[in-house]
Amino acid sequence: MCRLRVPFTYDSPLTLDISKTSAPTHGTRWAAFYYFSFFAAIGILIPYINLYYESVGLDTGNIGILAALPTVVSLVASPLWGAVADRLRLHKILLPLAMVLNAVVVFVLLQMNQFVFLAIFVLLQSFFGSPVGPMADNSILEMLGEKGRHKYGSLRLWGAVGFGITSWAIGNLIDRTGLGIIAYGYAIVYVISAWAASHLPAPQIIAPPMFHDLKRLLANVGWRGLLISMFFMGLTASIHSNYFVLYLKDIGAPSSLFGTAFVIASVSEMLIFLLVPKLIQRGLARAMVVAGFAAWILREALCAAIQDPMLASATQVLHGLAFSALWTATITLARDLVPPGWGATAQGLLASVAWGAAWGLGALLGGQLLQWSGASTMFTISALCSVIGLVVFLISQRMARSANGSAASALHITTQAAGT
Repeated sequence: MCRLRVPFTYDSPLTLDISKTSAPTHGTRWAAFYYFSFFAAIGILIPYINLYYESVGLDTGNIGILAALPTVVSLVASPLWGAVADRLRLHKILLPLAMVLNAVVVFVLLQMNQFVFLAIFVLLQSFFGSPVGPMADNSILEMLGEKGRHKYGSLRLWGAVGFGITSWAIGNLIDRTGLGIIAYGYAIVYVISAWAASHLPAPQIIAPPMFHDLKRLLANVGWRGLLISMFFMGLTASIHSNYFVLYLKDIGAPSSLFGTAFVIASVSEMLIFLLVPKLIQRGLARAMVVAGFAAWILREALCAAIQDPMLASATQVLHGLAFSALWTATITLARDLVPPGWGATAQGLLASVAWGAAWGLGALLGGQLLQWSGASTMFTISALCSVIGLVVFLISQRMARSANGSAASALHITTQAAGT
């Protein structure tokens, strides 16, 4: 077995097994099916959950509180589940277990109509649901290996397909069957996704996870900048995702147009995911992050100005760049910084910042802005959040390159001195 010691950017040597750096074929079909079914379930719930809250009599302020509550739990739950999985090697057990419990909790949640009980089950849903994405992404990235990691987008594409199909179908079914279809549809599809997740291979950890490596990762300027920029991206994504349907409804869109809007978003995702492997392979991950932020800024600015339902739906064509390109590039950049054995933990930290803290704050902020100032102000603030995220990313990347350049120069001088 051939081994190589490579200095990583978190300034800790890592022993790599070269024989495992090519992307394996085993498990990729299960990965594709997992993404399809997981995001199919998300397409049933996320676009329409606020419609359910509104139907039981909650105003946008209380809806914002419910959307923000998961922050309390997910900030701890996501990295906690990941750390337990990494340290005890329980990835194959914890992932499907969390998913099944999440499906049960959401089904019960959608039977409630009192704010207090809704809040309790929202917190439970966050505890079981927040670690799912990071643990699954980490397992799939490990499965693909160093040389196959650029193919992540080709697998994640199936998530866009699943989301597009179910979000369109549910949007059309709500008018005919009512909002009750959400609870049954989500529970069934999510359990199917848990079955698919149980077939994902557990990460192959060569070296045991070392706490000093995790500390060095957290001290890395590139990693910190990535976390902060994703926080501001999460604010934008939360505001848009939580209130886009309510915005469409307020400007006169029928329920059938909701589904059409999400189909447009899913098609744009699929097109981007087809391009992602080549772009990452060519070293354009950072450029994809910049393009993603630019798409968020343009998208939110357009929504702030548009009052026509059809034109508002058309802005969903930017979703592929805004979400697919940006997030895929982000987890790829993050994975290159991760110390050995800390993959699920690091992905959990990233997810807890973007989809935990930022998502909760964005939901709360968006609900209050929509209630007090209207959609135009809400989307304008959302666009400004992405402007800040883009600036932070560009500055931190420049600082990281400067730091790495200085470290490389010092290493070169040390090597020359040792040679003499």
